[in-house]
Amino acid sequence: MHSPSLDESFEIISSIANKISFSMTNEQLASNVQNFLEHFMKVEYNGLYFYDEKSKILKLIYAKNFSEKEKIEAEKSAMDRHPGLVYKTKKHLLINDTTKSKDSSSSERSFKILSRLYIPLLIENKCVGTFGLASSTKDKFSEYDIKILSLVGAMVAMRIITINKELKNKEQHQANLQLTKNLNIINTFANVIHKGESVDDVVWSVAKSVIAELGYTDCVIYILDEAGEYLIQRAAHGNKNPDSRAILDPIKIKIGHGIVGSVAASRKGEIISDTSKDKRYILDDLSRLSEISVPIINDNQLIGVIDSEHTEKNFYPKEHLELLNTVASITATKLMQVKYNDELKKHHLELENLVKIRTNELEQKSIKIENQNVKLKMLSLFPKHNPNPVIELDFNLKVQYSNEGAKKHFSNTPLLNNNHDNPLTDKYRKLLEKTIFGKKTGVYIIPEGFRINNKHYDFNLYIDNEFKILRLYLNDVTEIKNMQAQLKEQHDSIYDSLNYALRIQKSILPDLSIFEGFYNDNFIFYKPKDVVSGDFYWSKKFDTKLLFCLCDCTGHGVPGALMSIIGHDALNNIIKYIKVSNIGDILTSLNSYFYDFQKNNENDLRIGDTMDVTLICYDKKTNAIKYTGCKHQFYLIRNNELQTYRTDTHTLGSKIENVSFDFKEIKVQKGDVFYLFSDGFPDQFGGELGKKFKYRRFRELLLSIHHLPMKEQKIKLKDSLENWQNSQDQYYEQIDDISIVGLKI
Repeated sequence: MHSPSLDESFEIISSIANKISFSMTNEQLASNVQNFLEHFMKVEYNGLYFYDEKSKILKLIYAKNFSEKEKIEAEKSAMDRHPGLVYKTKKHLLINDTTKSKDSSSSERSFKILSRLYIPLLIENKCVGTFGLASSTKDKFSEYDIKILSLVGAMVAMRIITINKELKNKEQHQANLQLTKNLNIINTFANVIHKGESVDDVVWSVAKSVIAELGYTDCVIYILDEAGEYLIQRAAHGNKNPDSRAILDPIKIKIGHGIVGSVAASRKGEIISDTSKDKRYILDDLSRLSEISVPIINDNQLIGVIDSEHTEKNFYPKEHLELLNTVASITATKLMQVKYNDELKKHHLELENLVKIRTNELEQKSIKIENQNVKLKMLSLFPKHNPNPVIELDFNLKVQYSNEGAKKHFSNTPLLNNNHDNPLTDKYRKLLEKTIFGKKTGVYIIPEGFRINNKHYDFNLYIDNEFKILRLYLNDVTEIKNMQAQLKEQHDSIYDSLNYALRIQKSILPDLSIFEGFYNDNFIFYKPKDVVSGDFYWSKKFDTKLLFCLCDCTGHGVPGALMSIIGHDALNNIIKYIKVSNIGDILTSLNSYFYDFQKNNENDLRIGDTMDVTLICYDKKTNAIKYTGCKHQFYLIRNNELQTYRTDTHTLGSKIENVSFDFKEIKVQKGDVFYLFSDGFPDQFGGELGKKFKYRRFRELLLSIHHLPMKEQKIKLKDSLENWQNSQDQYYEQIDDISIVGLKI
């Protein structure tokens, strides 16, 4: 084989050196090496491996006459074959005759490999890869070839190291630029957030800054509600924010639901590259394909969530997750500061109010003491001329003075007698000792007083600790006490009569056992305003049918109760003559009954004495409920939806011409819950503003409890009513009788 001259060798080396030195990437370098090998020596195979530091393998950059499958297999086993041996030993490997080498085998090819040469990519004892050549000719490779190729290998190694350093420096530079940009963004956020003085200031400024600084098209800030169950949309920017600080159709998300709720539950931020593949995605205003969401947390306490969506898939880069987490952390700190500031302001305000209250109390006490002193002064000047008894004692309870009024009332009594041997004297001494114990100088009113000589006296007690005297100003209240006793006796008698009336009224009300065999569960919440009630309920059973009627009579208390007896008696009489198949006839007859009753007793009844009625008939054979009534409504809850059914608008008994009540029918389903009620609960005043409970709030309450057992529903209704009446520092008295009946199919 002809060996090239020195000039030829220099030209070869110079040509490849230029190409290697101008290679800007590993891929370009590999391409130049491959071109060089093709021109330098005609062989059936050549290949180039670069060592990868991360995966710790030799990656096959190119291979002549290798299929893709062969390339994959060659790369997998490279470290265990000749390329790996050369990389590890950092020495070239020459095989002039593969037939004599046990370790030299090759895959099935169209040519037979008879000689091989592997050169390390080596510079300053650092190997970065290998390249190899294979020929179908024995003794193909000379010492000259080895020298030239080794020199090329060193140049390639040097350029690889240089390219990797440049790439690393470039990546570091880009990272530094990104870090600087992120720091500037965070600094902008911090400045904006710092200016906020309220929760709304903070969250709205964050929402708008996310759009401005990060190039998002949408941002929503959620804040956790007080109960810790739902995330409420508090601020937004984009389509959700049409104007100022308004949010378009704000929604709330339960903790653990949706992507936002999941982030809140896990306390970890997430980037969703394709929301169409995530079942948790909740559609708000528009459908978007990517989402980023981070929790707002302070000391592991969840405050809210920052969330953004975009119409493009894979929109949010990974580094934004860390950036938004930092923004969320700053936001959390500021929100806690705002909270503490608000609490501090509230505390200062409470202290100021307390100081005002205490100052006012002191002023009132000063005025009271001054008035007492004036009164004492007046009393001390006129005990002698006072027509009522006045007695003065020392601190040993010895009588020092008594005026004419005292002598007139208490002469020859233990009160003026200092004889300690008299048991009654000792009795009054102990009474006075107990009365004055621990009291300071001043005037004290003792309304309970004491009895003596079959008369009752109350008294004002003046105590002077400086001069050690007691002065009693007594009043004969015997007549007043006797009148009070008579009034109490009359009150007790009236109350006993009302209780007896209550027992009579209760006796006409049907027992809950009448529902057995018809309804799966039931309750009756019956709460009269007074002892007796103008509300009552009535029921009658006929084979497979059960009639049930809820009535609200005009008025409450005794008048309402009397009307309830009349209504109950009317129903019992009418049902004897009316077929239960047409319950509308029952109301028509009841209207005639009240019309005749009012006409015959127009001098005794008040104008408009009547009752509002809901009458239902459940036939378990047909699985249907017929209903009729007047000036009442009732509710059916089925599949978590509430339906309202209204009865006739006629006033019962107001007229008789052209009045005929009809009935309607409802096909019932298992699980249906019916609620019959009077207007007492919705009309009850209470709450923070002292307004009516109203029907909307009543429906919401029933929807929230209808799934509970009936006994628990009754307790919830009772608790809700009491909470509504007991609002802050004010209690609202019950204004009407309350009746609610729950029936579950």
